[in-house]
Amino acid sequence: MLPLYPNMSSVYSFLGVLGLVLILGGCAKPIAYNWRDNSKICARLSGKNYTLEVAHTPAARSKGLSKRSHLTANTGMIFVFDKPSTHRFWMKDTFIPLELIWFDTNYSAIAQQTLMVENDPTNPQNNYESPQPAQYAIEINADELEVPTGTLLNITSNKECGA
Repeated sequence: MLPLYPNMSSVYSFLGVLGLVLILGGCAKPIAYNWRDNSKICARLSGKNYTLEVAHTPAARSKGLSKRSHLTANTGMIFVFDKPSTHRFWMKDTFIPLELIWFDTNYSAIAQQTLMVENDPTNPQNNYESPQPAQYAIEINADELEVPTGTLLNITSNKECGA
């Protein structure tokens, strides 16, 4: 008896490849992360590991990295917002220049801005706004890293890097 489809092995091969693409494609999507369980995380960005303090509450986001005199290399803060929106930062009581990197809901970089120390940090004059809705933002030392648009932030651990 002849098979209904003479080249059935090609159909099975196609379906197998399609299944793998769908399965692996699903794995690439960001998973829901319980930010409230951690005060620090380890994240990889543009080939470098960063230990990031987690700011997920309005009070922690408002305080940010203010009142600090230095920031160790490869450290910073990740700001986690309740929903994607256009967010605004300022440098109130911040005494170190910072790099601000905005991310969308998929942890993809959407913009980067350099935040300079204000002439009077107690009365800042500049605001830094996300150019489009952002879900996350990271502050690290200014000029520490250039992050091209579309670069993915990879959360590698729910604790400090190397801990």
